[in-house]
Amino acid sequence: MTDRAYVLHQKNLRHSDHAAIAQATQNHDEVIPIFIFDPHFYQQDGLACDSRLHFMHQCLHDLTVTLYHADPITVTNYITDPIYTIHTATGRYGMKRNEKLHQNNVTFVQGDGLNRSENPRQEWSKNIKEYLTGTRYDRPSEDTITVLESDVSIQEIEDTYDIRPDKTNVPSGGRANALRTLHEFLEEPEYWGHISEPTRHKGVSDLSTYLKFGCLSVREVYQNVQKHLSGRDKNAITSRLYWNLHYKQKLLDWAGWMNKAVNPALRNMGTYNKNKWQSLKTGTTGFPMIDAASRQLQDTGWLNFRNRAMLATFHSNLLNLPWKLGADWMYYHLIDAEAGINYTQWQSQSSRVGTNLYRIYNPIKQFHDRDIEQVSNWIKKYIPELRQLPNKHLAQPEKTPLHIQDKHNTNIGNDYPYPIIEYEQARHEARNRLEQREQQAKQELTKPHVQANASLSNRGGSPTTQEESTNNKKNNNTQESNPVQGTLTEYT
Repeated sequence: MTDRAYVLHQKNLRHSDHAAIAQATQNHDEVIPIFIFDPHFYQQDGLACDSRLHFMHQCLHDLTVTLYHADPITVTNYITDPIYTIHTATGRYGMKRNEKLHQNNVTFVQGDGLNRSENPRQEWSKNIKEYLTGTRYDRPSEDTITVLESDVSIQEIEDTYDIRPDKTNVPSGGRANALRTLHEFLEEPEYWGHISEPTRHKGVSDLSTYLKFGCLSVREVYQNVQKHLSGRDKNAITSRLYWNLHYKQKLLDWAGWMNKAVNPALRNMGTYNKNKWQSLKTGTTGFPMIDAASRQLQDTGWLNFRNRAMLATFHSNLLNLPWKLGADWMYYHLIDAEAGINYTQWQSQSSRVGTNLYRIYNPIKQFHDRDIEQVSNWIKKYIPELRQLPNKHLAQPEKTPLHIQDKHNTNIGNDYPYPIIEYEQARHEARNRLEQREQQAKQELTKPHVQANASLSNRGGSPTTQEESTNNKKNNNTQESNPVQGTLTEYT
């Protein structure tokens, strides 16, 4: 038995319920956890905003770990002792990096519940249930963990790369804060019945960023939910945890989700239009629901699941912009962005899979479907140009009578823009584009390799909640969707 081993943290910034830590401590007397600041993630074209990088740095403050700053391949090639790390789903640079790490004899430990067999969807739900209900790995004793001397510091990294977090209301990173947030959620979940509201005061657990960075394991959250919650709240959050793993499994099954449409018949769609793209990014499309969501995303690094999907369908179908352009943009800004969820959901909501092809959100209807006072307060928070306008006019400000605009000192067309598209016309054109490819898209989905890439086999999972069933029926009748909330990311 080798006396010493290293554990490379990429995601999973914790020591509790950590498969690689557990295997290393079982096989070796001394374990050295390390984290490598990879210059690749700090480059100008990196898809991680400064606020997300800063959150990760806070997580590292809370972790007993030795820090390095270099190419991970160089560092691991230099280390002669065994190195363990958790095998996670990734793509693009991360997948190439992991392939090289494997060549450097880094041992990838399967500890995230995902299925890496030749037929990963066979009995997937059963296997996931076994993982979620299985015994968690104990945190190792402190006398097992060793920290080496290092001249690398978190502050040095932030200074070197000029990290300037500018988003508001971002939670503080680290396992201690994650455990506190989990406890607070279990005390007052208010989850079921509020998951579609735009604010984060109700209907969200605030756990997604901690799950993304692995301050908590999905299994840890699942078992606490089963122990402390009941009824609809328990079913709703349990369902989301299953879907979290389901979408990470999708990326594991096919890493191409991040780069091209999974359905070959639906590739090369969308046309770049500078004016439309700038309007979406600046929150000046003339659709308050869209503009408030765009501004909230960039201000806070967070959106609830429905607003993420609404932005995707508006961007790709109604504005007819290339889906990947918007997917990269949202991925960059989200603090909790998980590649497996972000890119697969963008493809789904952008009609690039071939199933539920015509689901398109109506941002006007979305306003009327929600609590008017709450959604109006949300819109006025992020669009101060409309704060003086009466709430009933916020769905379509351009239709506000001129005398009402004058009375409330708001000039639509000057203070706030007219819509950049006419909704019904844009929806009609989007449907026409999709109809032209529908038959070919269906044919592609009959091909085994496309089915495998799209992970279209029976996924299993926890029972659908009553609210989700109701929303699904409603959305099927209105050409809209009920997507899954995003969490997590690749950039760690």
